[in-house]
Order: sequence, then C-alpha cells, then structure tokens
Amino acid sequence: MKRPGCIVYVGTPDDLFRKKVRTAVSFALNVYLVELGSTLYDKDWNPTSLKARSAYSIDGKVLDLPILPPAPLGGRWQHEIDRVPFTRLVNTIFHNYEARDFGNLIISWAYWHALCATPHIAAAHFGAAIEMLIRRYAAMKPGQFPQKIIDDGNVWKAFRAKVDELISRLEIPEEKKTVRREAGVAA
Repeated sequence: MKRPGCIVYVGTPDDLFRKKVRTAVSFALNVYLVELGSTLYDKDWNPTSLKARSAYSIDGKVLDLPILPPAPLGGRWQHEIDRVPFTRLVNTIFHNYEARDFGNLIISWAYWHALCATPHIAAAHFGAAIEMLIRRYAAMKPGQFPQKIIDDGNVWKAFRAKVDELISRLEIPEEKKTVRREAGVAA
C-alpha cells in the first residue's frame, strides 16, 4: 500500500544530509522511504523550485512491505511511536552513518533487498547485511576482535606438527596426503 508523505526541513539541507535523515527514518520505522524529489518554499510557503527524481523502489516491492518497526518504539501499545525512543534511534543511525558506511548503501541496500527477496534467498541477503555490519563494527574497534583462531606462532607450529603426524598415519595414497598437508598450510 502506498502511503505518501514528506519530510519538512528548516533551511535548505544538501542532498547528503537529506539522504542520511531519510535512511535513518527508514530504518527506525522499517519503512523504505522512496525519494520522489524535493520542493523549496519561500517564507510564505509558496513553491520556488521543484526537483523530481526517478524513484528506486526495488521494482515496486518496497511499497508492498508490511510496516513493522524492528524494535519497540513505544511503551503502551504495539504500533505506538514515542518521540524519545524514536529520536534516539534516528539520531544513533544518523550520527553513525559514515562510521557504519551507510553512505555506501551496501548495508542499506542488502537489508531492503533481503526484506523484498523471495524466501529461498532472503536468508542469504540478511546474512550478508549482518556480516557487513559486524565487519564495520569490528573495524571500528581494532584489537577487540580476534582475527585468528590461534594467535601464538609457537602454538600454531605445535598444532601443525600434530596435524602432519596424523596425516602421515592415514592409509591413503601419498598424493592425497600432500593435498591435505597443503590445505593445512593455507589454514
């Protein structure tokens, strides 16, 4: 169902600012806001300019999505939107826009495409979006997330020696043992 609306700004924010606000509000409401353009008004609310855009709506599929916010935005009933949690969520997304690389649209794109995807592929889209967010978060906090299973070189060498010993005892052709050893080196 199409529900037209608009975002009213005080002043004339640039395209990036409006995109950040639109993305933050979209995620907070879990509604893909399709940008159709913008209008500038004078002090008496007379239109002074109009800009129309070709809307990207994932082939119209975003217009059919149910409106279900990802987190409770109110405390009393299901579809309530309380100003305080809503503003907190929008501000958090807005202020972390560059840090989470929302401007690249990969995370945003992956999420909305996952919602619109057919069931057999949606899980892969959601997984990709989650993985991208985790990678961005880990990159922001270097040293807090281990990059290897075994960091100590001596522990790795001892482990590698035991694996080589086990492979040498296998009753398989020697060329298959070599392949298994080489695969272990890459790991």
